[in-house]
Amino acid sequence: MQATENHDRDNSELRRCLNDLIGLTTLPAIWAGGDTREIVIKLLETLLRVLDLNFAYTLLPASSGRDQIELARFAGSEDFSIQAEEMASAIRPWLVEMSASPESTDVPLVNGMRIAIRRLGLGERRGWLALGSLRKNFPTRSDELLLGVAANHATLGLEDAHVLREQKRAAAELDRTVAARTAELEAANAALHAEIAERQRVAEALRISESLARAQSEVLTRTLDELTMESNFDRIAENVLRALLSQLSSLSCGVWLRNPASGMMDFEFAIEGEDFKSKSDPLLAAVSPSQPMDGVYPWAEIFRTGMPVVHEDIREGPDFPWRSHLLSQGIITVLVVPMFIAGEPAGVIGIRFAERRKFHPGELALARALANQAILAMQLTRLSKKIRQSAVVAERNRLAREVHDTLAQGFTGVIMHLEAAEEAMSRHRAEVVAGHLRGAGEIARDGLREARRSVWALRPLALEEQNLAEALEELIKKLTAGTTLRAKFFLQGEPQKLPAEWDTNVLRIGQEVLTNVFRHAQATELQVMLAFGDREVRLAMCDNGRGFNPADNFPGFGLRGMGERAESMGGQLSIQSATGSGTTVSLVLLLPN
Repeated sequence: MQATENHDRDNSELRRCLNDLIGLTTLPAIWAGGDTREIVIKLLETLLRVLDLNFAYTLLPASSGRDQIELARFAGSEDFSIQAEEMASAIRPWLVEMSASPESTDVPLVNGMRIAIRRLGLGERRGWLALGSLRKNFPTRSDELLLGVAANHATLGLEDAHVLREQKRAAAELDRTVAARTAELEAANAALHAEIAERQRVAEALRISESLARAQSEVLTRTLDELTMESNFDRIAENVLRALLSQLSSLSCGVWLRNPASGMMDFEFAIEGEDFKSKSDPLLAAVSPSQPMDGVYPWAEIFRTGMPVVHEDIREGPDFPWRSHLLSQGIITVLVVPMFIAGEPAGVIGIRFAERRKFHPGELALARALANQAILAMQLTRLSKKIRQSAVVAERNRLAREVHDTLAQGFTGVIMHLEAAEEAMSRHRAEVVAGHLRGAGEIARDGLREARRSVWALRPLALEEQNLAEALEELIKKLTAGTTLRAKFFLQGEPQKLPAEWDTNVLRIGQEVLTNVFRHAQATELQVMLAFGDREVRLAMCDNGRGFNPADNFPGFGLRGMGERAESMGGQLSIQSATGSGTTVSLVLLLPN
């Protein structure tokens, strides 16, 4: 009977053990894919339930990629309670002592429980599993078996978790590396595309710049050729504009120039096909009269911005006075380009095309450059014409001064000597008459020689043989000889070499003053001083004649001629006189450095 009971108990124990074993085999499926902490929690909960334990505790030390894990559970409790902490604190010293003990070690009672401790995990990740039960026979052989199976499953699960964690870490690291490398490649690719685009932009800019420079050079060359070979304003304008049309492949153009006097824009000329038409053309004058700067779009805008404006299709958009005229010629697009001189608006040029056109920045820059060259050529032609006119006027004035200072003043001297000779004849003083006649002859011959030299713009003969002081003193002696005028010449300072033109002008001014004294002053005394200083030269001529009012207008050329000569030297001429008190003429010249 006893044997039978033992056999039944063993069979029951075995069945229970097999059931528990079957339950433990489901652990890997339960914690599959979980992390270390989840595996430990599932392990403790399963062991507490399957083995009918009262307490379970696990300690896994920190390892690479994992923090320390410490969990303790009482049966029926999910928290790490104060009692569980007390049990864990009682077990920890045993774990330290048993670090080098065999795989399985039983611990005496801890707080009334029997404790079974097993190793858990592998290598540096190995930890401890401590299980407690109030059963006196704990752990039985079946408990040992089940603990071993559970520990092995947990070890495998922890290793799987470790491998999975490492795989995730490696995958994350790989993702970061790939992302970083991808970002680097994208940045490099973007930089490469940017460099390619920049090189293309630079190449295009160089091409445009080269084209612009070549076109400007060609037009500038033609402009310079025209300026050197042609003096007609219209012809130069026509040739320059035709060069501009050729460079821009346009059909025709029209030019309006700003009138400085009125501020209006005056039509000047146009090129239409083979014809060059100026503002004198009646048809163009009818459709292109003078216009205010803000009266035609887009003149005000282009003068404000300095940039060309494109009428892509003149059949649309704002109207302007000559639109019907352009439409009759088949014009569709007009490029309006401002022209400036010294930053001030000088005019506009309308460049016309028979097809709808768009312009890239290089073409607009070329149009601006060529338009400015055109207005520059026109302005140079106008200035050249003015300079030629000014040169003619200056030469005419020079000849007038020279004739006045040579022939007219010489005739005055001749007349004085002839009048004196006539008076001497009435007194039957033959020797005196002969002297005056000789003086008149010498003055006439000198005047003739000086007139011839003046025509060729040569220096006075007196200055070819003497310095200024000597020539001036000789002139005074020659003109006053045998007259009632007592003249004294004073030289102050050391004579210095002056520019040849200055010598001539100072001598002529002195000659004019001396002639005026004879003709108008009725003076008996004249004092002349020529003074050379360190920084200036001064001529002062003072008579005791009847004087005059310098503010009055005089019809003669003498005073004006003296003023022009002084101004040409940058000098200062002053005349001090009053009726009845004589006259003083002073000339001050600053010496060149």
